[in-house]
Amino acid sequence: MVLSDRLAAIASFIEEGQSVADIGTDHAYLPLFLLEHAISPAVVITDVAEGPLAVATENLRMAGFPWFEGRDSRGAIPDSVRVSVRQGDGLACIAQGETDVCVIAGMGGELIVRILDAELEKARAFKLLIFQPRTKLYELRHYLEAQGFVITRERLA
Repeated sequence: MVLSDRLAAIASFIEEGQSVADIGTDHAYLPLFLLEHAISPAVVITDVAEGPLAVATENLRMAGFPWFEGRDSRGAIPDSVRVSVRQGDGLACIAQGETDVCVIAGMGGELIVRILDAELEKARAFKLLIFQPRTKLYELRHYLEAQGFVITRERLA
């Protein structure tokens, strides 16, 4: 899996051993990269729409990750990797503290703000939040500042 510059920039912030929730995953390219390179032992892949999740699921199967919801085809929990694919809006389908990192990328800043605001305490529980707004970056920056979040690193891609 070769990532676009945009997704490679996101992946560069994730440390080995960190579990990741990819909100609005689309094709699951980032989670696939994290799994294939043994960066993340567990990923939660979400999208609000059924279509992108079907594509993500097929991409996982083609890459050799046939188990979902933490169980393989025999119902066993694999020792090495755990993948969960979920349909839901924003952070609603993620339990508080379930993953170390939350990635919200490829959507507008105003939508990222809506996702965070709907589950603010859950958002605060992540060790690391990674955002990649496609539009209205200023709205996201203003919201993060108003809520007391601190931007510690950023990379232009």
